[in-house]
Amino acid sequence: MSLINITNQLSSLAEFPGVFVAAILINTRGRRQTLALLLATFAIFSLLLIIQGPPGLSTFFACVSRAAMLGSFATIFVYTPEVHFSF
Repeated sequence: MSLINITNQLSSLAEFPGVFVAAILINTRGRRQTLALLLATFAIFSLLLIIQGPPGLSTFFACVSRAAMLGSFATIFVYTPEVHFSF
């Protein structure tokens, strides 16, 4: 298996903790703060992917970035019906 395949599989597995982190943060911090925190985490770790380092570091940045993005999408799905009602 190549390194690219391993990185993709690990970052795909990292999406599951993102949902759990989002659920915990929604209950403790609220929806707006959770969304802001997860989007900021995604932005920071996505920018850190620019750094040319060892492959393990890039994999870690990709995993955290992907988990934060999936957590932010989960938060948006929870938060949107409260803001935009459907009649």
